Amino acid sequence: MHADTVRIVRHAAPAVDTIITLPALPPLPPALRDSIAAAGGIVPARSDSAGLGASRADSTSPPHRRSPRERREPSQVPTFDQPRWVMLRSLAVPGWGQFHNHAWIKGVLIAAGDGLLRFALVRDERRLGQLNRSAIARLGDLNAAAGDTTAAGVAYRAALAGGDPQQIAAAQAALNAADVRAREASDVYNQAASVYNALLDSSTSRRWLLGGVVIYALLDAYVDAHFRTFDVDFRVDPALPSGSGGASGPDLRMSVRWSF
Repeated sequence: MHADTVRIVRHAAPAVDTIITLPALPPLPPALRDSIAAAGGIVPARSDSAGLGASRADSTSPPHRRSPRERREPSQVPTFDQPRWVMLRSLAVPGWGQFHNHAWIKGVLIAAGDGLLRFALVRDERRLGQLNRSAIARLGDLNAAAGDTTAAGVAYRAALAGGDPQQIAAAQAALNAADVRAREASDVYNQAASVYNALLDSSTSRRWLLGGVVIYALLDAYVDAHFRTFDVDFRVDPALPSGSGGASGPDLRMSVRWSF
């Protein structure tokens, strides 16, 4: 007796796709759709008779992201337009750096002030030379008068030693005259020296003032050359968060940039 093996074959039931129809969504207000699109978000498709397939495709697609705004690189400044070269312009020619920076009024004032001070210094040098020669001449007169006074004093002492009244009187008169000439020569020399010293003090003050004008011109040209490449601009950036009060929409961004 043998037993037959019975193979039982089970047929798989065919798969049945179940389609679920969702209720239609109300359309978004235009203002809300624009704000979502500006912020780089996902704008849901309007529900209509297109069915679930379009909605399923929209829900599985990656969200659209706004590409970052390209940053503007600072423009390259030519070599001789760089601040240190502009500063050297003002050192070479007063006001040249200011004119290069289009600061016309400051350039004129610096050039005029520098020119007037230099002219005054040249005039002071000439005048000081004249006063110096005059003072030297007065000093020679003073030394001669002092020598005469010394000689008159020696003669007077000799006359006193001789005991002759006439010689004593003559020697005393000569000594008195020598003293008068010495005092006059001393007064003239002191006056010449006083005028020379006063002009020298004024010339020294003008030298310091000229140095201050030159330093100011250098610093002003250097700083203004930097600010010529200083860039401040306002741009609308939708990537920024919305303002206060729940209002949506693009905001302003301030960009500050300068190059050295």
